[in-house]
Amino acid sequence: MKKTFFYTIILLITLNTYAQNNDTELSDEYKEGAFQGVEETNGHNPMVDKLTPNDVGRTVIIEHLEIMTRDIGKLNWEDAKIACVNLGKGWRLPTMNDLKLLYLNRSKIGNFAEGKCYWSSDNLYEKAYFRYFNNLYLNAMDTEKTWELYVRPVRTFVKN
Repeated sequence: MKKTFFYTIILLITLNTYAQNNDTELSDEYKEGAFQGVEETNGHNPMVDKLTPNDVGRTVIIEHLEIMTRDIGKLNWEDAKIACVNLGKGWRLPTMNDLKLLYLNRSKIGNFAEGKCYWSSDNLYEKAYFRYFNNLYLNAMDTEKTWELYVRPVRTFVKN
């Protein structure tokens, strides 16, 4: 019990340090793309409103999910939900179970870096859940919805 508590504290400190040091980092696509230099205004990131179905790019299908092969950047939870919807019909934040599937198939999907935290659609009141992608383990945690974490949109794939 003491050992688990100790590792949990170490992980929280590591995640907090990581979030503070990587607050403004965007995915490579956005560093090079049309959203470069866009600033946040009135608590809403205008980058979110500029996303369209043309921004989806390449996708892969694994089991029941169609998955984008790149992140759409780091956003707070509310903006992340809006950004996924703006990508077009059916795009959404992955559930915690979806994120587990993404983690287990990360080499097939591509463009995941070790140590990134990804939003899920699962939430409870003012907190939302995310998964920390690390080569040693996949951890599930919750945090304030105002944090900016990575977003990897998915949509349910239905075979015709």
